[in-house]
Amino acid sequence: MKIKNLKLTQGFSLIEVIIFIAVIGIFFVTAASIVNNVLRNMLFNEHKTIASHYARQLEDWLRVQKEVDFNALALRNGSFCFNNTTLGTSWSPTSCGYTGLNPQIYQRQVVLTPSGGSPPLQVDVLINVSWQEHGQTYVVPLRTLFRVFEET
Repeated sequence: MKIKNLKLTQGFSLIEVIIFIAVIGIFFVTAASIVNNVLRNMLFNEHKTIASHYARQLEDWLRVQKEVDFNALALRNGSFCFNNTTLGTSWSPTSCGYTGLNPQIYQRQVVLTPSGGSPPLQVDVLINVSWQEHGQTYVVPLRTLFRVFEET
């Protein structure tokens, strides 16, 4: 009699196996979803870091242009595209595309707004670096103000 009871309790029932597989399946689906979200956030942060670099690069170049000839910079009014990696080769008009910068998903644009009289004494600079990712457009804005250097 003891041998018969021992044989009945040695294995798993079909219901126990199905419940175990369901629990493991739910665990792996949840883990895959978390990994997918982490990877997506990492890619977004990488693109945002590169966009911030492109914005700072253009700001530095414009700052040099301000120091070289403020009046030439102050006479430019409007929106300009800087999608080439060699800054200063041309001041392109507003029409920007997602080309030129590496990787070619970024669009770099600057809006110059001179003010303070004639000739202008200051220029409001708004730099926007944008990119498209997962059907959405993201923008890293950078705003600064350039003023005429005044000697006392």
